[in-house]
Amino acid sequence: MLSKGYILDDRYEVIKVLGSGGMGKVYLCKNIRLDNLWSIKEVEIDSNNNMDVLTEADILKDLDHPCIPKIVDRFYEDKKVYMVMEYIEGMTLKEYTKKNSDLDIERFCQIILKICDIISYLHGLNPPIIYMDLKPSNIIITPTEKIVLIDFGISRVNRASDTIPIVKIGSNGFAAPEQYGLGKTSEQTDIYGIGMVMYFLVRGKAASTPLEPLMDENYDINMDKDLKRIIQKAVQVEPKDRYTSVEELKDDLRGLNSKSEYEKTRVLGSMDIDSNSNSNSNSNNNDPKPKQTSKKHKMPSNVRLKKISLVFSALVIAFFSILYVTNAFNNKTEDEKILSEPEVKSKVEETTPVVIPQQPKVEPAVEPAKEAIKEDENKDKDEEKNTEWPIKGKGKYKEKKKK
Repeated sequence: MLSKGYILDDRYEVIKVLGSGGMGKVYLCKNIRLDNLWSIKEVEIDSNNNMDVLTEADILKDLDHPCIPKIVDRFYEDKKVYMVMEYIEGMTLKEYTKKNSDLDIERFCQIILKICDIISYLHGLNPPIIYMDLKPSNIIITPTEKIVLIDFGISRVNRASDTIPIVKIGSNGFAAPEQYGLGKTSEQTDIYGIGMVMYFLVRGKAASTPLEPLMDENYDINMDKDLKRIIQKAVQVEPKDRYTSVEELKDDLRGLNSKSEYEKTRVLGSMDIDSNSNSNSNSNNNDPKPKQTSKKHKMPSNVRLKKISLVFSALVIAFFSILYVTNAFNNKTEDEKILSEPEVKSKVEETTPVVIPQQPKVEPAVEPAKEAIKEDENKDKDEEKNTEWPIKGKGKYKEKKKK
C-alpha cells in the first residue's frame, strides 16, 4: 500500500486510500503540476486474469458516458499498472442506503433506472462490454443526485469466441452463478447484478446465497408484489430465465414507478447491513467495520400524516358512537321505568282510546232564606183550612190538596 505523500509517475501525489478490493487499490491523488484531483487504481500484474484487465482498460479509455468516469492515463511502476480516472465526489450506494432508510419506490426506481441506463450503454457498444461487478460500493451518488458507475477493473468485452471462465470473477452476494465458472458471461450477467443491487436496497444487506432472493419469506410481508416479482426475475439462477435485456427490465421498472407515483411506499425492510457482504468492495480501510444491527425505519412524513389523520378520524367516530349508544341506553332505561308504573302501564296497554264525554257544569243550589221557608209553611196551613168539605150524613174531614 502506498503511503500518504508518495509521488507516482513524478506527478501524482497520494492523498489517501479510497478503497481496496480483490483486483487492487484505489487512491485519491493530486496532480502536482495541474493541482487537480484524480482517482488512481493500482493493479498487480501477476496473473493472466490481470493481463486481461489491462486489455479491457484500453477499451474503457474510449467510453463516453456522463455517468462513467473517464480513464485519462495509464502507466506502469514496480510490476504494477496504474489507471488514472476522474475523481467522483459523493457517497457509495451502501453509504446512501444507511443514511436514507426511508427510501420509497419512486426514489428506488430513479436510482435503478439510472444504473440500467449505464449498463444499457455498455451493452449497446460493438462489441458489448459486460461490467460484471455491480454492487453498492461501485455505485456513487453525487451531491447533485447523479449516479456514477466506478471501477471497471473486471469488465470484459463480450465476444462470441469467449470461453467459459475457470476462475471466480466478481463479489460475493452480487456475482452471477456463471461468474463462478458455471457458464458463459453475457448481458444477463449484468442483469443478475442489477437484481442483487435491488435486493440489497429492499433488505439493507447483500444476499448470503443465490437462492435467498428467490424465496418469498425473505421479503417483508408488506413488500410490493410487483417489485418482488421484478427482483426475482432478474436474479434467476439460469440466465435464460432472467430478463432478455436491460430495456425489458427498464419497462417493468417504469410501470412500477407509474403505479406508485402517488404512493410514497417505503421499499426497505428490516435494515440489517451485512458488513461482510462487500469484503471485496472498494471501502475505506480507515472506516470502522459496521456492526450488524436491526433498525426501525422512519416512515415518510406524508405516510405518517395520513395514518395520523386516519387514527384521529377513527377516534372521533368511536367517541360519537359511544355517546350515541349511551344516550340511547339512558332513554330506554327511563322509558322502562315510566312504563313499569301500574297506572301508566294500564293506560299504555289500552288499544282503543276511551273518550269520556264532558259533563255540564252544575251550579250548586242556593239555600232559601229562613223567612221564605216560614212563609211557605204558613201558606200550606191556610190551604189546609180551605180544603175542609162538608159531607152529607157524615162529619167533616180534611183532604190535602193535590199539588
